[in-house]
Amino acid sequence: NCAACHGETGAGDGFAAGFAPVAVANFQDATTAAGASPALYYAKIARGGMGTGMPNWGTILREDELWALVDTLHTFLFEQSQ
Repeated sequence: NCAACHGETGAGDGFAAGFAPVAVANFQDATTAAGASPALYYAKIARGGMGTGMPNWGTILREDELWALVDTLHTFLFEQSQ
């Protein structure tokens, strides 16, 4: 579950974020949200974030579900700007 680390609003403040070896990505931050291509975010979700504690979701989720997560990342930024 993404919210465990990234939080319900994508701010990187989930209950498990403190256990990650590095800071969890905050998708409410414009630099983070726009800092990588959709393909790179897809790869990070599918393969895991090497050295970050981000698990590999590619063996659990279908391709369309992975792309839906990539699309969701940008909604956190837009929700905060309203």
